[in-house]
Amino acid sequence: MASIDLNLWPTLSKTPLSQCEGSTVLVQRYLLELLTEKDTIVYNPDRGTDFLTELRSGSITNETVLHGAFTLAESDVRTILNEEEDDTMPDNERYVSSTLKEISLNSGFVVLAISIVTKAGPININVPVNIG
Repeated sequence: MASIDLNLWPTLSKTPLSQCEGSTVLVQRYLLELLTEKDTIVYNPDRGTDFLTELRSGSITNETVLHGAFTLAESDVRTILNEEEDDTMPDNERYVSSTLKEISLNSGFVVLAISIVTKAGPININVPVNIG
């Protein structure tokens, strides 16, 4: 099982995002969709999910509600990523599903432990999200 350390500050990263390959490409595509709010891309308002919008709205009052919001968002992400993929892509760049494994609630932010399943196998990521 692969594990990826998410570095949200590219200036500190040893590998520029433009040089991503393999499963890192899928993680980048996945997070772009999960954390892009619907109706924020003028030329493609259906792109993204309502996940971040719900997190920031204050309507997520407990872990059960957060899991539900994630499940709805995962369905949108799956649809978008599967529409983009074709048989020429490597298996480790092809999305199957994702699961929210663990939630760490903190003051002003949440850390999501997510398992992304590719056609080549699972990848685990930890994603800090500012909700304050």
